[in-house]
This record gives sequence, C-alpha cells and structure tokens, in this order.
Amino acid sequence: MSQRQAELLRLRDLLDHMETSLDQLDWTDDPHSIHYLAETILRDLEVSRRVCMQVHRRAKLAVVN
Repeated sequence: MSQRQAELLRLRDLLDHMETSLDQLDWTDDPHSIHYLAETILRDLEVSRRVCMQVHRRAKLAVVN
C-alpha cells in the first residue's frame, strides 16, 4: 500500500469515527458524554488536519519535481 493510500484510508477511518461520535452526540443529554464526544471529535479533526497537510505537502513536492 502506498503512503497516499494509507493516508486516505486513515482519513476515511477518522471520518467514520467522527460520524459515529456525532451520531452519539446528537442523542445524548449527559454533560459528561457531551464533553467527551466533543473532545473526541476535536481530536479527530486535528489528526485529520495533519493527515491532509501531509497529503498536500506530498502533492506539492510532486508538482515541483
């Protein structure tokens, strides 16, 4: 599996996880659960941003070369 394929797979996994967390956030009223799920989504967003930046950097290098 190429690096790009691995990164895209990681992004898909993160998006699936965020979707699950969002579904749970939608139906819970418990403040502790809301806090935990919001933190989980924020963490997934940050990891997604880093993976996207890696994909972006790699594409930029490919254009330069």
